[in-house]
Amino acid sequence: MIDEFRMTSAAPNRETLPAAISAELSLDEQLRIMDVARALRKERDVAAAQFNREEVRAIIRQRLMASTEITGDTLNEADVDAAIELYFNNLHTYRDPPWSLSLLLAHLYVRRLQVAAGLAVVAALLWQLFR
Repeated sequence: MIDEFRMTSAAPNRETLPAAISAELSLDEQLRIMDVARALRKERDVAAAQFNREEVRAIIRQRLMASTEITGDTLNEADVDAAIELYFNNLHTYRDPPWSLSLLLAHLYVRRLQVAAGLAVVAALLWQLFR
C-alpha cells in the first residue's frame, strides 16, 4: 500500500497516508503501534527533562532553600549553589564499595574456578607430603 503512494505522481498529504495505512492494519496492530508511540513519547520527555539541567538545578535550589527554612538552618544562596554543583559533579562517578565479608565472598564467587584450581593444587601437594 505504501508503495502505491510512492508510485503515484501526487505525493500523499499527511491526512491520507495514515488513513490508508490504518485501513490495512488490524485493531491489534494499531494498538501495538500506539503503545510504541506512547513509550517513545514518554522516553523523549524523560530524556528532555534529564538534559534540562538548569531547570533541575532551579528545582533543587528551591527545595533546598525551602528545607532550610523548615529546619531553621542558615544557608545562603552561594552555599546551596556550591552543594548543587558538587552534587552534579559527583553524580556519575564510580567509587569502590567498602570491604566487607559479602564483598569478599562475591570476589571469591567470581573467581571460583581459579580458587577451585588453587585448592586442588594445594590438596594434591598436601596429599603427596603426608602419604
